[in-house]
Amino acid sequence: MINIKEQIARRLETIVPEKDVSDSFPDDFTGDTQIQYTEEENKSRDMSGNKVITSYIRYRIDIWNKRSTSALACAVDEKLNGELGLIRTGCMDANESQRKHKIMRFEGIVEEETGRITSPR
Repeated sequence: MINIKEQIARRLETIVPEKDVSDSFPDDFTGDTQIQYTEEENKSRDMSGNKVITSYIRYRIDIWNKRSTSALACAVDEKLNGELGLIRTGCMDANESQRKHKIMRFEGIVEEETGRITSPR
């Protein structure tokens, strides 16, 4: 099974401080910005015998900010799509009282041997 959570976290930590990035729901919302990344799916796609050749992965990124999520969403897209190779398959506002909330989804096909990420389409 392929695991790219560390790659996701490292890229998000270049956008906001490490303390504001987590793979679990934020403990508190005292800061201006929080980003959560969640692996929604990770399954074998192509097999050769009993060996996995490629895996399909999908991640959900939640961004919370007191004022606006627009610039943060663009930065996340640049890091995960532009640098890592995941494809953005969704982006929507889910604003809550007291803060803005953006939900983004990214997916890709990962080659198990090389770690290369390509489009699932």
